[in-house]
Amino acid sequence: WRLEHALDLMNVGAILPTAALSLLAALTPAEHTVTIFDEGVEEIDWDRCAKADIVGVTGMVVQRFRMREILSELKSRGCFVVVGGPWVTVKEDYFGNLADVIFVGEAETTWPQFLEDWQAGKYEHRYEQTERTDMSTVPVPRYDLLKMDRYAMNSVQFSRGCPFTCEFCDIIVTFGRRPRIKTEDQSIAELEGLLAAGIDWAFIVDDNLIGN
Repeated sequence: WRLEHALDLMNVGAILPTAALSLLAALTPAEHTVTIFDEGVEEIDWDRCAKADIVGVTGMVVQRFRMREILSELKSRGCFVVVGGPWVTVKEDYFGNLADVIFVGEAETTWPQFLEDWQAGKYEHRYEQTERTDMSTVPVPRYDLLKMDRYAMNSVQFSRGCPFTCEFCDIIVTFGRRPRIKTEDQSIAELEGLLAAGIDWAFIVDDNLIGN
């Protein structure tokens, strides 16, 4: 639901940024430099990507064709590419050798572990968390790395997981069937962060919309 016909009326490039990008940036140790490109609001700087040690790509099921195009271009430029997100979680072999490393499911522990392994020169091709993320440990996303003025609003992920088994939804594959929630302090900190970044609209992301 990109609402592309309404974007010009709001003078923005997209409704929401991709939440995973700024969250992964917050999970990245300070000795690394992180740059975010969101194709929803800007062109990809291919030359900048070619200079990076690691280029991460994420996307959902409906974006899989564009993801393949992006990965092909990155590989043609000699980039070391890692891929995560909903689509590669449900279809691990889709991108074949276009991805040097894939992340299945959540990545709060596997992303920092990969960076440590990569620095030591002994990374794996596939990373998957053995335990679901404790949502009370999730940091505030790096809103400072996003071009916030190009979005209509931002999102605050309140929960992950849903107890139901709807066959059309990949939530239970990616996040499991046990709802996990953030604390009040975490949610308030994220809202305060959005306000500080000039965003006064927040989309509250709750996988289990009919739960208590």
